[in-house]
Amino acid sequence: MDQEAKRAAWLKPGEQTELTDRIQALAAQIKVPEHVRSGLNHPELAVAQRTAVFIHRRTHLAENRAFRNKYFRKRTADQIAQYGIYPTCSDEVLLFRALMIAQGVPTLYAESVLEGNIPRGRNSPRASSHAGTNILLRDGREIIYEPYTEDVFFSEEALFERRGYILLAKGLDSWDLDIRGWDDVQAFRHLHAREARRKADYFKASKEAASYER
Repeated sequence: MDQEAKRAAWLKPGEQTELTDRIQALAAQIKVPEHVRSGLNHPELAVAQRTAVFIHRRTHLAENRAFRNKYFRKRTADQIAQYGIYPTCSDEVLLFRALMIAQGVPTLYAESVLEGNIPRGRNSPRASSHAGTNILLRDGREIIYEPYTEDVFFSEEALFERRGYILLAKGLDSWDLDIRGWDDVQAFRHLHAREARRKADYFKASKEAASYER
């Protein structure tokens, strides 16, 4: 896939991340002026930071277990913008991705799992996965960006080393990855368990080999 086609694919709205009038209006409040963007090496990061800060200042709903099944992975970015962010990474990431593509920054929703939450068998305890984003820079590089903490990672290895997460899938939004609720998160973890374990082992072996080379 050439760069233009890749940019277009990463800018495509998903079912949860449609560019509604509300999303477009909010994005217009954030937008980094073009004369500022043109003078930056990585203007996408400036847009990402401003967008993350904008989201952090919006209404956040109180955490309530009774609301979890009602809200968790079941709302669109437009609904999140209208009614408030439930305190999960996925709500923030869905709104973030919609606002980023509305500003013309190629961004994908990304699903990861903490190494300690990789299932080890059919009867493994239920646990969460983690939502983040991948951003396509204008030089063609992909970076991992965490709107929740405003952290930047320039490789999957860096994400694993600093946070313990293994990146497993990217898409337009949570529904694009067939995750529409808590049960789907569990199915996703089990579906990708072998790949997650392989990646974790590889990252740890690479780090060990690098330490010997020193």
